Amino acid sequence: VGPTHSACCDAILTCARRLSVSGNSERARGLYDVLCKAETVPPGIREAAVRGAITARGGASGAALLLEHVTGDDPGAADAAFWVVHRGLPGREVTRALVDALSGLEPPERLRLVESLCRRADPVALPALVEQAKRDSADLRVAILRGLPYFGAKVTPIVAAAIGDADQRVSTTAERALGAVPGSGANDGIVALLQDAEEARRLAGIRLSGQRGLAEARPGLLRAANAADASERGAALKVLTNLAAPADVLPLLDVL
Repeated sequence: VGPTHSACCDAILTCARRLSVSGNSERARGLYDVLCKAETVPPGIREAAVRGAITARGGASGAALLLEHVTGDDPGAADAAFWVVHRGLPGREVTRALVDALSGLEPPERLRLVESLCRRADPVALPALVEQAKRDSADLRVAILRGLPYFGAKVTPIVAAAIGDADQRVSTTAERALGAVPGSGANDGIVALLQDAEEARRLAGIRLSGQRGLAEARPGLLRAANAADASERGAALKVLTNLAAPADVLPLLDVL
């Protein structure tokens, strides 16, 4: 492919973009499709054309084309399609179509689509993602837990429930995810861990309280400072060195 051919492809792409911006989606779609189907198009231009062809269609039609590229044999086109999931194809209709397609994908594509749906953060996808996390492979559970913070504080109970899982990767990812969930709802979930019956979950609550600097965790941390287990006591006291208030002096003296 010579420079003249590349310049021609680039010019067609520019025309398609301008048509799309001006509201002429049908003509833009035709030009994008020409670039997608041509055999000698520079990879960067082809990937841009794939993104444009999907977004120019929009809705269920765009979602169908997206899934076609996701399951195709062109890695660059697949990358472009996954990019569109969370950046270029809005709408609940699209989200539903993508969620419905999850079960029919091979594990690698399902994993990537799950990651993209998490970044999309459409609440419509959340129930299906939670269900996938319950019954699928550890790799998929980890991917979903890692992405759940994009949905906000509403995922706090879901993420917190996975802390202390028998699979250490799942448990560690859940703890990190809870630390990344924004808002006071997540803080409440972290404080609640300090009263959990399982030591591993209490230790996670201690670490997260320190990570987020939660003053409201002080009562639970003071209880942990008096725990029978030395590792729990030590972890709590370490966090209290930064969070303790003057009112905590007497309880801390009791620890001594």
